[in-house]
Amino acid sequence: MDIILHCGAHRCATTSFQRLLEANRAALSAAKVAIWTPGRLRAGLFDGVILPPDRVTPGDDRRAARAAADIALERAWLRQAGISSLVLSEENLMGSVRLNLAAGLLYPDLADRVLRLRRALAGPWSRIGLSIRRYDQYWSSALSFALAAGRLPARRALPGALARQPRRWRDVIVDLARVAPEAEILVFPHELFAPRPDQQLSRLIARPLPFHPLGLGQRCNRSPDAGQLRAILSMRGKAACALGIPDESRPWMPFTATERQAMALTYAADIDWLAGGAGGLARLAPVTVDHIPKGERTALASVHLPVSEGYHHGTTRHLV
Repeated sequence: MDIILHCGAHRCATTSFQRLLEANRAALSAAKVAIWTPGRLRAGLFDGVILPPDRVTPGDDRRAARAAADIALERAWLRQAGISSLVLSEENLMGSVRLNLAAGLLYPDLADRVLRLRRALAGPWSRIGLSIRRYDQYWSSALSFALAAGRLPARRALPGALARQPRRWRDVIVDLARVAPEAEILVFPHELFAPRPDQQLSRLIARPLPFHPLGLGQRCNRSPDAGQLRAILSMRGKAACALGIPDESRPWMPFTATERQAMALTYAADIDWLAGGAGGLARLAPVTVDHIPKGERTALASVHLPVSEGYHHGTTRHLV
């Protein structure tokens, strides 16, 4: 039975992917694909497993050992039922937006977290799916989400510091490859795959979906736009913070033009590295639109922001 991990990242349409899985659970089961989504994984099955490494106690280790036994039993039942693929989708396996902002880094303890998961999910993994997003969009979405939840950023999470933080998607991929060297790592650029969770799923199970998927076109857990965020902060008495946020119905962008340009170049270098084979560690997932009905394409375009024209870096055209 193939074990397939879809680990996010946060703010990369991961919830939309999970909603697609849930909406098609019966059809996937008929196709011999089982799914474990946050509703299952956070309900006790992974008790003691999904934790920040620096907060793990001996009691957590004992719970993780019991969880590993329960997981092995669940997998044995799935094999007996004829399931050929098990897809786990849980972005918190990588860390959290809150911890990223607290550290001012992109998933700084990822390797230790995934190693803990590896021990609980004994046996080789077939595939790992990772969604990546241009840095200015990722961090602005993370900041908006945190501010709307009432969390003011620490100094290390201020926009200027985040624009300079050293960890890249390339580092995330290297960490994943070190912990699970046998797994094929597929990378899904958010700019292409956000409206196509069905294609992510098809690539992850390595075969076309044998059914027309339900739940396409959903856009879940959107960050508030600038005007909404300003209103939220004002209502909470954070008027000083709100003053720096324009009253506009478009995504809040806290980075300067210079910072955005530097972040775009870094993201382009990530894409170049992946397009060149990533040293055998990972590969970019291909996307196609030919089989999508024309009316459905229009519906998808209406709920997702279009990809901008991009720019040229060397001989490769990149989405920015």
